[in-house]
Amino acid sequence: CLVDFAIPGLLGSAKEFAKEYQHPLRDEETDVEQLGNQLRGELGVYIKRRLKSDVIGELPEKEVHRHQRPMPEAQHERYQIEIEQTREAKASGDGGGEAVLKALHAMRLISDHPYLPDRSLGQVSAEELIPKSAKLEKTVDILRSIQERGEKAILYADRKVTQRMLAKVLRETFGTETRIINGETPAGKTGSASKGTRQELINRFEDQGGFGALVMSPIAAGLGLNITAANHVIHYARHWNPARE
Repeated sequence: CLVDFAIPGLLGSAKEFAKEYQHPLRDEETDVEQLGNQLRGELGVYIKRRLKSDVIGELPEKEVHRHQRPMPEAQHERYQIEIEQTREAKASGDGGGEAVLKALHAMRLISDHPYLPDRSLGQVSAEELIPKSAKLEKTVDILRSIQERGEKAILYADRKVTQRMLAKVLRETFGTETRIINGETPAGKTGSASKGTRQELINRFEDQGGFGALVMSPIAAGLGLNITAANHVIHYARHWNPARE
């Protein structure tokens, strides 16, 4: 639709496009990579993509580490409860697809921490929070190794409740002045001395010596912000769209 608006006729009619590129996807024998390259060839110079590696040759190699850890009992039980409740709702016809969607959101939160869907974490200490979540427990382990080297990290989480939990745990566990940058953080001057702008918070983070951590939203914080002080990035709760990362 976008291409037909910008360059009418480049990819033919909707029917022709479906026959050429959509219908073959139903066949498991279709070479999807070849089909994609064919489509890119049709688009030619109209759509271009630049990679950082093409432009900045001196960037160091990015190392990706995926960590897996079984859920602690409390987290696993809460996860299973959510699954059973959804099965019961589907079986009774109560909510149908809406119940499944609600459960998926809840299960993502439970994966962050089992307390998040049901409890306010204001009065819960970091000492109690950490052992209840496999993801949080592993994250703290990783941060301890980063702290030992006197380096800095950025933690990405897409929900504000998870961001607040991470900031709380960082403050109580590491004694750091952990800030959150998300949609509520002013992009420019607001006249409020208590709230720094996004760039001011980043400047503070970069000027701070030794270990430090910054909690950020992949949605609000990714555009136009350069952070060079952190050489570790932890995707605690990932955005559904990988392009955000």
